[in-house]
Formats: sequence, structure tokens, C-alpha cells
Amino acid sequence: MRIAGSGAQTQAPSAVASSTAELDSRIKFLQQQKNDVSKQMEKIQQSKADAKTKQEQLKPLQEQLQNLDAQIQAAQAEKSRQEARKNEASSKEQEPKDPKQEEDRKNAVLLELSADVKQMKTMAKIKGQTEGQGRVLRSEAALDRLHLNDVGAAKKEAKAADLENSTADLNSQIMKKGKEAQNTVKRQQEKDEAQANGETEEEKEKREREKRIDLQA
Repeated sequence: MRIAGSGAQTQAPSAVASSTAELDSRIKFLQQQKNDVSKQMEKIQQSKADAKTKQEQLKPLQEQLQNLDAQIQAAQAEKSRQEARKNEASSKEQEPKDPKQEEDRKNAVLLELSADVKQMKTMAKIKGQTEGQGRVLRSEAALDRLHLNDVGAAKKEAKAADLENSTADLNSQIMKKGKEAQNTVKRQQEKDEAQANGETEEEKEKREREKRIDLQA
């Protein structure tokens, strides 16, 4: 993503992080990007430009802040999810969970799904806004070209490119969130099935390993 007003394209760490260390790195990077955008907004607000010009300059930066906030929240949620899975995997409980613990676990799954859906809605809303603004800028740039205003057209095309990059990133995040929600539901169903069969987590994992071996034979 390129911060408006900067001259170079800066790539964020991959949104598909495989470890909490990579997620920490991504969160740190996004927070730095957010700080940079905030500083640019502060400079614009303190400038001597008229109110209309300031508003035009601040609008795309405000949208970038929303985009960055959504990505930070998604990365933080994924980090919490990975840590929870790690703790669950390291637990070697053999005794069945009491009803309250099981109810708390199911409630936590519902909260996780609710958070995923909320984040997807937020990102989808921002994605729709950036797509629309990108199309408008492309149309305005084309008109500027017709009127031989190449400088104005180039500026609008650069802004449109930034918005298109943001849109593509948001689309990737939304698809990733949807897949995570599906996986959460699947894991819950598998746990419920194992519990109904009286299986422990270790017994279930052993059964699934044996099934995979049979399929490969």
C-alpha cells in the first residue's frame, strides 16, 4: 500500500502469516503505517490551505486509516486465535470437561464467529467505498486527458491506483476471514461429534491419522 503523498510503493508483510511472530511483525508494520498517515493528516490540518483543499486532502487519508484499522484488528484476532489453538493443543486433559467449561468454550466460538463477521462487514463496506472512489478518479483522469490536463490526470490516476491496491488487499482479507469462519464452524462440529462419541482429542487425532494412512495405502 502506498501512503498518499509518498513517492514509493511500500509492501506490507504477507497477510497470510503462519506464526505469531509473523503476525507481530505485520501488526507493528501496520501500526507504523497508521502513524505515518496520522502525521500526514496533522501536517495538512496545520497547513495554510483553505478548508475545502484540506478536506479533499484528508479524505483519502481517513479512508486509509480505516483500512489500516481493519487490517490491524484482523491480524490481532488471528494472533489471539493461534495462541488459543496452541494452548488447546498443548493441553493433555484426559478427563471430560464439565458442562460449564464446555458451554464457555462454545460461547467463545460464537464470539469468535461474531467478530469475524463484524470484521468482514467493516472491510466489505470500506472495499465498496474505495472501489467507487477509484472508478470516479479514473473517469475524472480520462476527462483531464481529453482537456490536455496531464498533470491533474496523473495525480488522479496515482490516487486511483492506491485505492485499487487497497481494494485488492481488502478483498484478500475478506476471503481469508470467510475461510477462517468456515474452519471455526468445522472444528466446532468435529469437537461436538467427538464428544458425542465419547472420544478425547488425542483419540480423535489418532483415528484421523489412521484414516489418512488407510486412504494413502
